[in-house]
Amino acid sequence: MAENGNDASNNTTQSNETEPETTPSGHATSETNGTLTNNGEASKDTKQDGESGETSPPPDSVLKLRVDLPTDEHVDIMVSSQEQVQDIRQSIVDQPHTFQYSCFHLEYKSKRINDFVELSEVPDLAKDAEPVLKLVEDPYTEAQARMHVVRVRELIGAAGNRVDYVSGIDAGTSLCEDVEVAPTKNGGDDISHVENYDLNAPGPISTMLAKARQHAPKTVKSLSLSAWNPPPYHLRMRGHLLYLQATTLEGDQHYITAHVTGFYVNKSTNAKFDPEPRQMHVSKLSRAHSLITLLSQISDKFAPQFVQLQEYNGQRDPLASYALSNSIPAAPWLVSPTSGLQHQADLTRTQEPYLLAGADNAETLRDWNEEFQSTRELPKETVQDRVFRERLTSKLFAEYTEAAVRGAVLVGRGEVQPLNPTEARDAQIFVYNNVFYSFGADGVGTFTSDGGDEAARVATGKDVQGVKAVNQLDINGLFTAGTVVVDYLGKRIVGQSIVPGIFKQRDPGEHQIDYGGVEGKDVIASHEAFVQPFAELSKAMRVKRHAVWDKEMKKHELEGSVETKGLLGTDGRKYVLDLYRVTPLDIGWLEMYRGGEDGDEKRYPHRMTVLRPELVDSYRIVKLREYIKEELARKQAKKDKGDVEGEELTNGDAGAPESKGDETSEKASGAQTNGDEIQKQADGAQTNGEPANGEQASPQTNGDHVGDEQTNGDSTALTNGDAEASKDSTAEAGKQQETVDVSGFSFTLNPDVFSGQQPQTDEEKAEMEKDEADVRDVCKYLMEDVLPRMIREMQEGDIGFPMDGQNLVRDMHKRGVNARYLGTIARSCTEMSEKISSDWSALPAEKQDKEKKDDKRLQALRQLAQQEMVARAFKHVCNKSLKPLPPCFAQSCVSHLLNCLLGVELNGKPEAELDEQLKAMYPEADFSFADMTPEMMKTELLRQIALRYRYDVREGLVQAGKELQLLREICLKMGFQLEAKKYHFTKEAPAEQTVQKKASAESLEVPQTNGVHPPTEGGNSKKRNKKKHQVDHSPNRAASVSPVAAPTTFRPESVLNIVPMVKEASPRSMLAEEALDAGRMSIQQDQKDLGQELLLESLSLHEQIYGILHPEVARVYYALSTLYYGLDEKTAAVELAKKAVIVSERTLGVDNAETILAYLNLSLMEHATGNTRNALAYVRHALDLWKLVYGARHPDSITTINNAAVMLQTLKHFHESRRWFEASLDICQDVAGRSSVNTATLLFQYAQALALDHDSKTAVDRMRESRDIFSALLGSGDQNTREADAWLRTLVQSAVNQTKAAKEASTLLQSSGNNRRLFLRNGGAGAGASRASRLGGMSGGAGGAGARPSQQQASTAPEEVSAAETAVRNSGLDKRSLDELVKYVNGEKQERTTPKKGTANPKRRQQRAH
Repeated sequence: MAENGNDASNNTTQSNETEPETTPSGHATSETNGTLTNNGEASKDTKQDGESGETSPPPDSVLKLRVDLPTDEHVDIMVSSQEQVQDIRQSIVDQPHTFQYSCFHLEYKSKRINDFVELSEVPDLAKDAEPVLKLVEDPYTEAQARMHVVRVRELIGAAGNRVDYVSGIDAGTSLCEDVEVAPTKNGGDDISHVENYDLNAPGPISTMLAKARQHAPKTVKSLSLSAWNPPPYHLRMRGHLLYLQATTLEGDQHYITAHVTGFYVNKSTNAKFDPEPRQMHVSKLSRAHSLITLLSQISDKFAPQFVQLQEYNGQRDPLASYALSNSIPAAPWLVSPTSGLQHQADLTRTQEPYLLAGADNAETLRDWNEEFQSTRELPKETVQDRVFRERLTSKLFAEYTEAAVRGAVLVGRGEVQPLNPTEARDAQIFVYNNVFYSFGADGVGTFTSDGGDEAARVATGKDVQGVKAVNQLDINGLFTAGTVVVDYLGKRIVGQSIVPGIFKQRDPGEHQIDYGGVEGKDVIASHEAFVQPFAELSKAMRVKRHAVWDKEMKKHELEGSVETKGLLGTDGRKYVLDLYRVTPLDIGWLEMYRGGEDGDEKRYPHRMTVLRPELVDSYRIVKLREYIKEELARKQAKKDKGDVEGEELTNGDAGAPESKGDETSEKASGAQTNGDEIQKQADGAQTNGEPANGEQASPQTNGDHVGDEQTNGDSTALTNGDAEASKDSTAEAGKQQETVDVSGFSFTLNPDVFSGQQPQTDEEKAEMEKDEADVRDVCKYLMEDVLPRMIREMQEGDIGFPMDGQNLVRDMHKRGVNARYLGTIARSCTEMSEKISSDWSALPAEKQDKEKKDDKRLQALRQLAQQEMVARAFKHVCNKSLKPLPPCFAQSCVSHLLNCLLGVELNGKPEAELDEQLKAMYPEADFSFADMTPEMMKTELLRQIALRYRYDVREGLVQAGKELQLLREICLKMGFQLEAKKYHFTKEAPAEQTVQKKASAESLEVPQTNGVHPPTEGGNSKKRNKKKHQVDHSPNRAASVSPVAAPTTFRPESVLNIVPMVKEASPRSMLAEEALDAGRMSIQQDQKDLGQELLLESLSLHEQIYGILHPEVARVYYALSTLYYGLDEKTAAVELAKKAVIVSERTLGVDNAETILAYLNLSLMEHATGNTRNALAYVRHALDLWKLVYGARHPDSITTINNAAVMLQTLKHFHESRRWFEASLDICQDVAGRSSVNTATLLFQYAQALALDHDSKTAVDRMRESRDIFSALLGSGDQNTREADAWLRTLVQSAVNQTKAAKEASTLLQSSGNNRRLFLRNGGAGAGASRASRLGGMSGGAGGAGARPSQQQASTAPEEVSAAETAVRNSGLDKRSLDELVKYVNGEKQERTTPKKGTANPKRRQQRAH
């Protein structure tokens, strides 16, 4: 509620946070954090985009509004006539000069204006050339006075830190402003922040820590509620509301009365109650309507300190300091020990619940279900209606999620009493804050036959995905309960809004459920009212209408799965529940791995192996293509027979233009569907290639750099993992030049096959067999097509290589592959690698040097999949130990289990640290975790991996050098927040060292922070002493360590916090995405003005609907930055790219894969605008994070390192640039092999870098290698070969000239003595001539911006060096000066206004050459 931090510009009253959203107007009001941009413009755009058949809204206009203040001053505000008056109020509240006002109304011509009307509805205001409003202060109510106190405490910096179970320590941190650029020593292009950077060193942990800031200026010593609260009866009758106690900086203590008229100082003391006004000065009483004004009257130091505080807050980017309102801030897994140990004294911290919610907490109790369903019932006819509805929906889901998670944490900690205390623990249910809670376990035996607790846990996760999909489809007349799943301390807790009637005792003979299975599959209910909405739902989710049979073998026709239930609530609404089985079971997996007897320990643990909706959609596209081919073949056959009289080829029943239907359907499903637009709209299919279940298929989640499509403003941006098929089908559609009526096509699956249904008649059995065959076909498609294609694309670099396990699983999910196939992926990689090694061994010895002995990409993918399996297996082991444990033992449990996995090398026999006295207080608790040994841990993890993923780990569970990466994966899955320090996993490691926050720009000069090894003992003693000095300020944690205890990697004190892991069901905004897609499409069609207008509208819609700080907004910032870059709006592109970084950090995590990609994108944008030093700082930070997330030498880091080398060349740091080219080439040779087109391309660039570094001999050798590889792979006539040959001749001639010049210079030196300048000039010219213009593409950011890391090659294309070849041919030896040549090869003579598309994949280029 109340915002964190002291940002004076980020303020709002509580009343404005909670009350305005219920306005009946269609206008989207401003966000509570006061950060909405383009508010008026957005309103204008959306009004104009309304449907043509509607009544036209009043014309929009921009007004300059003057607001007269009670102090005889005034403020001017630019507003839109479509804005509501409450938006004007919010603007006043947020402005620095007027934020002391919180309780007021506005008047126009002495008449009060309703806060919930638009300005255009105020009589005569729109006609007034210079409208003037008057701000009139209102009397306070108790609630308003409490909110004013909360707000003022935030404004003046009097609020202390908060302890919040939901968000955790340092949640929502941003590091972007801390990515320091070392100050230049001589005003030039100093690169000390990347000089001597060690690309192979481990990533420094300090990269994840924010720089320590100076403490904010204090304005008062304290401001809290007085002990004299609440006012007695007789004084309450006189208007007394609250009593406050303030201590000023001068040390004076004042007691303040909050009255309906404002605030004044009273005569009370600690021992005496006297609420009468106290006369502070001879001439007047100390009284004011605002508490800020009163404080400035009673304290002379307050006003200047308050100004300093505002300046202090203004130093930070507003995005980095605003409180998150519509999403849970990301909690880092490593936090500074000072963050966890610093705790400020603040009496009012415990009083805030009263200030926020009143004495009885009634103000925050909300009927969540009614709010959800009322919001769903809001009108959505006009664009403005949709904006308001989606915005309110987003805000409501965010508030519900926060409240539900907070309650779930209390349930998990045992703080809430169950409604049925006599039941078993897993069967207990709870109600807290009007949210219904239950455990994700099989407490009542519902899932006994499917796997018990294991099946129940999976079902709850699938249910929240199903609810999200239904929310996204937004089917009229069908409602869902608010649903959140929380994993905390080993327990899975489900929080749902209370559906009216779910606890109602039905009459005898009535079922608790109105549609679907009542008691498993034994009793089945049907209700006519549910048939139509369930039919719509099933059509959209590809579910077939099918028959099911109850225990009496009575047949029932259901629209959905028998497990999906319909409930007619007492409010008359139709609710859909239990959406965990909307797709069929993966029968292929079950038959292979769950076919044994019940007692078989090797059986897969449950039957809830449902197929992913993305796989069903992908297979549907395949079947649609087959249908189209058959229809085209049939039509062609008819044409051949001449039987086409009067036949019209129509696109569905709409007869829509061919191109439009194809465009829309292709965009919607991620593949060419030849006019499937009607089907798409009816089915609620994917939009922008995103799966319907809410998995975000953002352009960043491939673990890839800015994609080719987006860099060039391509609107298709196919992200469903079917890019190749899409291209093939698009080409095929181009050849066909025909449309096909797809109204006869239908693809649905029966979700209840293979689940015990018993058809009775032969016809029913035949239908069931057909349904089973369809499901088997989907499973076969998964195993034989989707999985091999995904592995092949990652192997060949066609898609970005995942950075971490989270990234890998997201890529799998986007393609419809479940996480249980991690073992299959790892096994396939092993088999493919063994085949490559076998083929290599069979080659003659002279050819082996030119071929790859193994495939590093496959090896890396296998290692990443294995690491993910180990982390997931550890999660199951840890959950089992944490679940029955009291929360106060969680630290001991977590640290001991981590020691058994990751600390074995340091201590092979770790012992759990338990407080025996505390343990004695819990005689019934299960402390079996203390018996865990490393051997038991290894055995259990191997068993879990074999059981869940069907994979046998051949080597060790923990890969050498990847301990920190595995620790990170575990922490992110479990919610652990560990102390940020150097964890030692081997005995050779030195004593542990705590990592402090980065202190200043000087930290960049310490090699350790740049990713190189720490300085040797004795070096940099000043820094080391400083660090020790800092450590001494924290509590002595070592004091509790027994001097005789064996060292361990983790201590209980290392685990600072455990945050809840949340799965929620909020839908995405379709309106904002539609505007973004339309803008992309317009730009692709070269309608730039319209495209920019639509992009601006999309941005404004995203910000209005989600709020500024939301993952979806970060993704649209990222996408728009690349689009604006393509439009040559580079300044705007940089601004958007930086916003993408900050919002990603705060909502996804400072080391999330998307955040790293956002940093790399920002670096390219900064380089394009000439800020190359900043760009290099961002590259360094991204590489440091990359090494923490993955480790060194990620396959896709080649392009990033190469781009940094080109940036260094732009700054003319040729020797440092050479080092980076060498690193890039080294990784490329390791990954792609020594005789690949990728390697040849980098050798080409490396040769040029060598020449610029005056190493002509080596440059000639490398260029010759490049030429030879191009010639062998692409042929002597290929353009790449010709260019390399031309440069080789130039370099050879240059080397000859240099040798000759050196001899002449030597003679001159012997004769003249010191004339070195001539020598350098002559030698430098030849060297400068050797650099290719292909590197110059990076100058201005054009080359590197388009290059994708997945393509692993240089940032520019060999085709663009034709100018260099022509220059060589025409002029023979290059006679230009060094400066001219550097400019030439840097591309400064070639003006480029759009980012060049990343070079074609070398393998495809090679195929085209053949």
